[in-house]
Amino acid sequence: MYEGDLRERLKNYVDTTGVKYTYICKKIDIHKSTMSHFIIRDRALSQKTLDKIYNYLFENNAL
Repeated sequence: MYEGDLRERLKNYVDTTGVKYTYICKKIDIHKSTMSHFIIRDRALSQKTLDKIYNYLFENNAL
């Protein structure tokens, strides 16, 4: 999955469920600023971090 697709699915998941980015960060063990930079397209993430986000969304039926 492309980074942009993952970003949009993450945004959609947060918008539809009301789950906070902070909660997701704690669950997947990444820093809040890392997530923030990713959401605003300010920084690319490592493949490992992208995999964490992908796995979280997959486990929560958001893919």
